[in-house]
Amino acid sequence: MSCFYACIHQETVGIVEQWGRFSKVAESGCNCLNPFCGESVAGVLSLRVQQLDVTCETKTRDNVFVTVVVSVQYQVRRLLPLLLLLLSLLLLLLCCDDGRVNDPKAAFYKLTNSHTQISSYVFDVVRAGVPKLALDDVFLEKEAIAKSIKEELTKSMSNFGFNILQ
Repeated sequence: MSCFYACIHQETVGIVEQWGRFSKVAESGCNCLNPFCGESVAGVLSLRVQQLDVTCETKTRDNVFVTVVVSVQYQVRRLLPLLLLLLSLLLLLLCCDDGRVNDPKAAFYKLTNSHTQISSYVFDVVRAGVPKLALDDVFLEKEAIAKSIKEELTKSMSNFGFNILQ
C-alpha cells in the first residue's frame, strides 16, 4: 500500500519505484512520495557490514577430508550523492555506462539471495585450490587461499553492487 511518506532507518536505503520501474534511491530519514504518480518503496537494503560463514568440506591431495570455514564480510557498495552526480555527468560526457553507477539499485535488482551467491563462489575457489595441496600445505597456504577467495568474490560481486571487505 502506498503512502505520502516513507521513513527509512539509519544505515539503510530504500528503493523507490514509480509504476513498477526503478525511480530513485531513498536515503535514511523521512522521504516524500507521491502515490498518485505511482511512487512506492519496493524494498530496503541494509548498508551495514554483514558476515557470512561458509563451511566447505573438500579432499586434499593426500586424500584427507578437511572442513574449511570461510568468514566473508561484505556490504552494499554505496556512492556518496555528490560523487554519484559527478560520475553520472562524467559517464554522460564519455557516452559509456558500465551499469554500476547506482550500486544499491544493482544490489536490489540483480541479485535475489546474496548469501547463496557468495557461498557458491567460496565453494568454487576452495574446491579448486585445496585438492591441489597436501594437508600440511593447506594450513601453510591459509593466507593465499583467503586472498584468492577475496579476489574472486571482489571481481564477481562488484557486478552486483557489493564490496567484499574481508
